[in-house]
Amino acid sequence: MVRPSGALALLALLVCAGCKGRPSGTEEGDKPDVVVLVRTARVERQTVRELVEAAGTVVPSLGTEAQVAAQVAGTVVAVLKDEGQEVATGEPVLEIDASVLREEARQAEAEVRRAEADERLTREKLERAKSLFARGIAAAKDVAEAEATHTGALQALGRARAGDQVAQIHERRSVVRSPVQGTVLHRLVAPGQYVQPDTILFSVAPMAHLDLSATVPASELARLRVGQEAEIDCPGPDAASPRGEVKLLAPVLDPASGTATVRVTITNEARTLRPGMFCRARIVADRHDSTLAVPVSAVTFKEAEQKGTVAVVDGGVASVKEVTTGIREGNRVEILDGLEEGDRVVSEGSYGLADGTKLRFQ
Repeated sequence: MVRPSGALALLALLVCAGCKGRPSGTEEGDKPDVVVLVRTARVERQTVRELVEAAGTVVPSLGTEAQVAAQVAGTVVAVLKDEGQEVATGEPVLEIDASVLREEARQAEAEVRRAEADERLTREKLERAKSLFARGIAAAKDVAEAEATHTGALQALGRARAGDQVAQIHERRSVVRSPVQGTVLHRLVAPGQYVQPDTILFSVAPMAHLDLSATVPASELARLRVGQEAEIDCPGPDAASPRGEVKLLAPVLDPASGTATVRVTITNEARTLRPGMFCRARIVADRHDSTLAVPVSAVTFKEAEQKGTVAVVDGGVASVKEVTTGIREGNRVEILDGLEEGDRVVSEGSYGLADGTKLRFQ
């Protein structure tokens, strides 16, 4: 027979044996705490810009390209400038055979001399007729006829002088001169070619300022204004990143592509840009200086674009807060409300992070 005291001791041993399978303080069904590995970033004041992307071709500035045309007919005898060369205003760029024009000018000068001689002769006759009429020797009819003859001679002299001026101008125009200072973009003729008046010979444009003729989606047009700054990126071995300014917004859209044309003027003092180059522009549609910003990856955006949540580090655990966002630039987003400068937020690993989750930092 087992004594009562021995039975109690045996029962205690059995209870203790049953407790060895569970850690002290852990009840059956409990799970260990989850710790998430994350990266973090500080909420800082930065400059955030809203950019509109555009792409297009470099062209001469609006209204600066000059088409140099022949003003007289003839055979090209000399081409004095070629593509890529600089020209000054009034500098000769081409010569047209002037032999016929010189002969016409010589004949016009001779015609002026004949007309001047006729005018002198008729003037002398008129003066003599007036003198004879005053002495009662000539009739009034003789004076009238002399006046008419002299008037005709004066008119003929005027026509001869006008013809001489035209002939001299035509002779001078056999030497074609650039109307503007700039660079020869295109040469369209060669020596020996016969040209007519208005035949285009060259195109010349200044290179110190050029335009980027770019297109943007119609949906972006409302954000653009004349005068906005732009950053230009032109890929290639002579890559350049000059700055520009929006000069013109097209008043109509292209219905086929749903795009609009934007003209951005570019300062090209270094002559690194050339018409025909393909470039991209980042137009600064808006700019907020000294504004709170975080990495875009730190924000879990809601359906409304300006709302989201951010996991703030609070004593080693995640504290999920709602935020109101503003403009974005690259991987940065402006925070309008919900965070304070200096807050530490989860920048990587925040998706699906629950409030109160323990964190471990990389």
